[in-house]
Amino acid sequence: MKRPVAFFGVLLFLTACSGEAVTGSYDLTMDTEEPTRQEALSLAAMRVIERRIQSMQVPMLEQTLRQEEGAIAIDVQVDDPATIALLSEQLTRPFSLRVMAGAPAEEADVTVEGQGGFRLTDITEEDVDWVESAQDSEGKGAIRILFTEIGRGKMQALMTAEKGNTIGVFVRDVLMGVLPAAATDSTDITIRGIPDPVLADIFADDVIVGAHVTFTPTSSLPSLP
Repeated sequence: MKRPVAFFGVLLFLTACSGEAVTGSYDLTMDTEEPTRQEALSLAAMRVIERRIQSMQVPMLEQTLRQEEGAIAIDVQVDDPATIALLSEQLTRPFSLRVMAGAPAEEADVTVEGQGGFRLTDITEEDVDWVESAQDSEGKGAIRILFTEIGRGKMQALMTAEKGNTIGVFVRDVLMGVLPAAATDSTDITIRGIPDPVLADIFADDVIVGAHVTFTPTSSLPSLP
């Protein structure tokens, strides 16, 4: 369960340029009370917001991370109200991560062109503890999905039951990686060969923020049409 948390009490901000600012404010609710983890999630949330605004091709005037009455909040300033409205819509979309098992067409819950069918398992974003990103010796990106204690038990059971089958990782209903199921002691999922290590960093931030942070808009701005 995600809940408001105390914060480490620092004020961080990013400033790009000056101009007439429109501010979007967001309260952050997290599922942890551990200070180091709160800090890591807060900084990841700032990176997620920065990338979302960059993708809209709108300059971000300022982004501020602050503590407010024992909770965490982020203020974002741009020069276009529609940008804040779109950002709010994106940040409040439900997040989903599913670990699915390969299945024949008649048993599949979803079919991906070129990859075949997959069926649901009981492993979801609720079982994700953390995601690490790295760059390998060939300059490509890699990610490692770490699971909670309950999630590790589910992964062990899945890998044993599906040995010889394929496992698919879906984020927001999009297939992000496929790997063989193997009955081993490892209960993590590692996806290698990502063309650009930056993409691995983006994936890691997106998943840990999606799994552990809820954004609540607190500013009054026009809604999207």
